[in-house]
Amino acid sequence: MAAYRWDFSSAGFGVRYSNPATVLSSGGRDVSLPSDNAEVAFASDNSPFVFVYPWSDSGFGTKFANPASPVNGLTGRATAFNKNGNYLAVMVNSAFANVNRVETYNFSSSGFGSKLAIEPDPVVTSSGAALKGTWNASDSLFTVSTNGTAGARIRIYNWNNSTTWGTVFSTPATTPTGSGTQSNFNPSASDVAISHETAPYVTAYPYTTSYGTKYANPATAITGNGEGVSWSRDGSAIAVAHNSSPYLSVYAWSSGFGTKYADPSSGPGNTSTAVDWSKDGKILVGESNSPYVAAWEWNAGFGTKMSAPSSTPETIVYGVKFSN
Repeated sequence: MAAYRWDFSSAGFGVRYSNPATVLSSGGRDVSLPSDNAEVAFASDNSPFVFVYPWSDSGFGTKFANPASPVNGLTGRATAFNKNGNYLAVMVNSAFANVNRVETYNFSSSGFGSKLAIEPDPVVTSSGAALKGTWNASDSLFTVSTNGTAGARIRIYNWNNSTTWGTVFSTPATTPTGSGTQSNFNPSASDVAISHETAPYVTAYPYTTSYGTKYANPATAITGNGEGVSWSRDGSAIAVAHNSSPYLSVYAWSSGFGTKYADPSSGPGNTSTAVDWSKDGKILVGESNSPYVAAWEWNAGFGTKMSAPSSTPETIVYGVKFSN
């Protein structure tokens, strides 16, 4: 785990915050924050599979107590707060059938509350690992990617912050071609995308109360397994992290994939494992090789690559997140 102050004046990475007194029990997998940035949650390979801390401009607070009802799984894969910050989802891997792959908890400034009932979806319950999930901007839908069977690789659930889990969307007519790695909603439109293994490595759909017809694949193909997908904050561009050069591909977006932007003059050095956008338009990736994180200016195309942080993460980074 590593956290940095970010200089929005264009300098980029600032000082690295001190690690919390209680660090992860093993490798970190992903990170999330609610809209008010009051907490930060990490998924971990080993029990208790989720670590949550208060967060402020001063850095990490004292770790919240583990949930009274533990996370069930073999590894924690990802975390997600809803936009209100009163629910926290933990995506897990399990070797057992009929075990929930998305563990969801009530959450408050005091920490974990009760665990919710299982999500209403036997396909995800019995098939594969849940890799990454998130709520949409209005907290009315939740999407999750899995490495299960074709029909389970992307799922969308109706969600209500009062009644929680609702019905699940029917499987899209054209399913992703390989195991899902991350699904994400466009923040400004009714579109959802999933990065995945197997060409075309990213798949996107419009949605209302069900999936629409799959958008055409990008004209300039991605070159390797999709490891993560994220839209810019205004929804005008979509970025895919992947495991083959140039390791990061960004496309214009307007009701479908547009022209691929030119690659940065100095791109990622190896597999990009995750991608996120800042509120001022910077783009950030996790990498499999040192310095393990990289960021660029963005203005309808790649600009200057930021200097690497002076104190870099110690190992491969599987999840990146700008504060909101």
